[in-house]
Order: sequence, then structure tokens, then C-alpha cells
Amino acid sequence: MDRNELCNLLTLFLVSVVVMNTDLGDVFPMSLFSTLAFLIAFLVMILVPSYLFADALVDIQELIRSSSDGSRE
Repeated sequence: MDRNELCNLLTLFLVSVVVMNTDLGDVFPMSLFSTLAFLIAFLVMILVPSYLFADALVDIQELIRSSSDGSRE
């Protein structure tokens, strides 16, 4: 994962934390939008760490695979 993608994901995660901790019923004219924003923020808070964890596991797996390929030569 490149640095730009990581920064975008962390920004998205931090925005979702702010949305989860804010009462958006006062900001949006309809409670439907605040409920929708809450659900999207909740999904982002689950999916972004999962994506980062999976990406780290793939990087570790590639590192192990490349080090084991180098030892055979």
C-alpha cells in the first residue's frame, strides 16, 4: 500500500470517528440522513482497520515468501 492510500484511509477512519461521536440530528434537517451517516461511519470503522490488517498480513506473507525463495538459491 502506498503512502497516499494509507493517508486517505486514516483520514476516512478519523472522520468516521468524529461522525460517530457527533449528534448529527441537529445538523441534518432529516433524521434519515443522520441515521445513514451513522451507519456508513460504523461500517467504515469496521472495514478500514480490517483492510489495513489484511494488507499488513499480505505484506508479511510476501516478505516471508521472498526471504524463503532467497535462501534456496
